[in-house]
Amino acid sequence: MHPLASVLRRCTLNALRHYQSGALAAKDFLCRTHVDARAGRPFVAMRLRSKIDGITHALPREFRAGFIDAIYVFLAAALQGKAPDLLQWDVLADVERAS
Repeated sequence: MHPLASVLRRCTLNALRHYQSGALAAKDFLCRTHVDARAGRPFVAMRLRSKIDGITHALPREFRAGFIDAIYVFLAAALQGKAPDLLQWDVLADVERAS
């Protein structure tokens, strides 16, 4: 988990909202990436960091933490053979459970 995840448990409501917004944005990012992959559009893994930076660069660090944590939770589940259905995924509950 992102180092901020444990700190966020003791933080302001505003910071928590930013964190949750980041997690929801990651879900949207993963949905778009999945749709692109199914449509045959190439995904270049080396561009992942620039995509994340492009989405999160002007937003609070709590947003970035939520974004990265949600992607981590998704990847961890996928690597265990339990990738969530992105349309039904309760990303906030899964990120909370993982932290």
